[in-house]
Amino acid sequence: MANVGTMRSQLQSRRAAISEEIWKESHMRSGSKKLAMLLSDQQSRQHVELEAKYSESKIEHLQAELSKINSNLQAYQSQSAVLSQVPLIPMAFKTTSKVSFSSAFSVSTMLARLSEPQAFL
Repeated sequence: MANVGTMRSQLQSRRAAISEEIWKESHMRSGSKKLAMLLSDQQSRQHVELEAKYSESKIEHLQAELSKINSNLQAYQSQSAVLSQVPLIPMAFKTTSKVSFSSAFSVSTMLARLSEPQAFL
């Protein structure tokens, strides 16, 4: 069971690191696009646009990795729970009728309190 907790914490720390990296790359991309609009030199502009495309592809790769981590359900289940899964069988609701417990309670109340059960009902 401790192994499951360790696996969860590793996934959570990896998820946090990937999210931070996505945040950084998205800011790099937006900064590159803004800089490309301001540059007048064609060669510099192409270089900055190439950096923006690199950031975009890195963001896509990180998002794919993050979705892969998020879809990993084994980290949130213990090994015994995975191995001993019992299929659920749908059953119809059972019809019930009202049951009067007053006679059973009256005997236990009378014995416990040594008094009349009608005083407690």
